[in-house]
Amino acid sequence: MKTTLYIVIILIIVSISFVWLRNISHTNNNIEISAIDDQTDNFLSKPKTNDIVQMYDFIDNPYSEAEFRHIEITDISINSVQQASLKEMSILNRNKFKRKDEIKNFFTSIDKIIIASGNIIPGKNNSAIYIPIAKELNRMSKSTASKRIVLIYSDMMENTDKLSFYDKGILHEIKTKPERIKQYFESQIKLNKLNGIKIYIIFQPENMEQDNAFNIVSEFYKKLFESKGATVEITANLN
Repeated sequence: MKTTLYIVIILIIVSISFVWLRNISHTNNNIEISAIDDQTDNFLSKPKTNDIVQMYDFIDNPYSEAEFRHIEITDISINSVQQASLKEMSILNRNKFKRKDEIKNFFTSIDKIIIASGNIIPGKNNSAIYIPIAKELNRMSKSTASKRIVLIYSDMMENTDKLSFYDKGILHEIKTKPERIKQYFESQIKLNKLNGIKIYIIFQPENMEQDNAFNIVSEFYKKLFESKGATVEITANLN
């Protein structure tokens, strides 16, 4: 009888330990960062490796999963995507020295992507801004990562054959009647709920005219994204 009781107790302990280990190994501290890089002009604010890698929380969560995506903005709505990933290291197979090398390789991959993007000669007559951003935000909205960040390096000046923010009448409408512009954009791609996503709109104006236009346009986008549940910060840099 005692032997049977001991076996039952041991089985219970093993089961509890297995569940505990499984839950610990699947604790969601994953980080996903997307950098949307406007290549339509030579902007002062551009992605920098050091700024981006510092956003990953590997000090407190060294074994968590991480992902980085780099998306270009050009004069067309479908553009190239570069990606680097770091898989979660299971609690049953953790090695801090191996993990240190994996994190280093992950950061090296990010650096290579950023360097390659910096070698692209910027400049386009048009700029398709909204659709690439909306696509990436909708993709990010489906992510289960606990930390989701979208970095948008752009003046946000949509300029296609259907809509141009360089038109003074349109710019005035963005400021006074933004709903019509919002409805037009969402007729192209409707944004999902963006709760839990942190968005940075990063741009440094070079003159007063750029500054005035950016203030109007960035505020329009800020309200649009926040209406979907995102947190938005407008800044000239990440430091």
